[in-house]
Amino acid sequence: MEEKNSFSSHIKFGKRKLLVQTEYDAAHQVVRVTVADSGQVIDSREYLVDPSAEQDPKDPQVRQCHDLVLADLELLYSTIKNVQATPDADAHARLGTLLLDKGLIEEAVEIFSALLSLDAEYENGHYLLGRALFKKGDYEGALSHLETAVEKTPDYPDVLLWISRVHRERGNFTQAIQRARTSLEINPEYHQALYDLGLYLIESVQSDPKNTELPPPIERVKEARTCLLQAAKSSEAYDREGLGAALELLENRDQWEQAIEKIKKANRIKAVDTRSLVLDGEFYLRFMFADLHKEHRSLDNYIRILEKSINQHPNYPDVRLSLGTAFLIRCWHYYGKALEEYREAVKINPNFHKAKKNLKLLENDGRGFLLLLRAILK
Repeated sequence: MEEKNSFSSHIKFGKRKLLVQTEYDAAHQVVRVTVADSGQVIDSREYLVDPSAEQDPKDPQVRQCHDLVLADLELLYSTIKNVQATPDADAHARLGTLLLDKGLIEEAVEIFSALLSLDAEYENGHYLLGRALFKKGDYEGALSHLETAVEKTPDYPDVLLWISRVHRERGNFTQAIQRARTSLEINPEYHQALYDLGLYLIESVQSDPKNTELPPPIERVKEARTCLLQAAKSSEAYDREGLGAALELLENRDQWEQAIEKIKKANRIKAVDTRSLVLDGEFYLRFMFADLHKEHRSLDNYIRILEKSINQHPNYPDVRLSLGTAFLIRCWHYYGKALEEYREAVKINPNFHKAKKNLKLLENDGRGFLLLLRAILK
């Protein structure tokens, strides 16, 4: 019997029941982890693994990637609850961005809406909510917030590009192309705008060839070729061979639909090195707001993952830095437990001098420890 090359786990995330599935792709030496909700993939990640060893789903490196995603989701949910209870607008902005990146669109919209309720003038607040509403499929709401954002920051090419995307989804290629071009006027090297503009020009020829507000189809295709090739030259985020094959298909009008699909697929997801799994802002955001006195299982899992990484890569200082930070967070957890026990001792015996003295010392020094920890985490 052929051994399965993948494995999966279910995890509760609020009212959702998410499926996390992991497989090792030997041909490309990557571990692929997908997160699905009701059969729909909401997040997909690829991790490069050490090519020197043979991998299978039982291998520690493969399991490490799977466990990391599970730990991410567990800690992320506890973080949501704690951020919702704080008036920290920056935390709402960072958490909403993280949720959006993880495909948790409904939660991101809720957090960004709360952000604007906390601070209606928060920088980029309307832009962030507009992006989330776009991904939710609420294009009217997205356009409203993005137009508000562009009024505040007219020279911000990202806002213009998202407005362009809204118009494209609504079938208004004239406005979509115009806004993408304006974005490039601000930043001619903006590879995402180059890619989007190239795609929209070709789609407009396919669906609206007689549009008199746009250049003739032959000129649109010529401009699209230039944009797509420049995007591929500017960034490794695009599959150059795939784009080249798509542009060749444009020579035959009957193959345009296939060409457009190839262009879309050329915007690829980049894999990340397993040694950098927790070395980003997500790690700090989650642990800043997770309730570590109750939700410490994920932290223990992170520590185990980092220790395994050090065994595999003993000379990576960045992994050791993250492990040191994780141990400090664990210290804070035990610091809190020590406080609880001292308080209980004083409660039992209010005249217990040593317990009262220790409690006072911990309460005073705890403020300094917390400030130190927050400084390290930022």
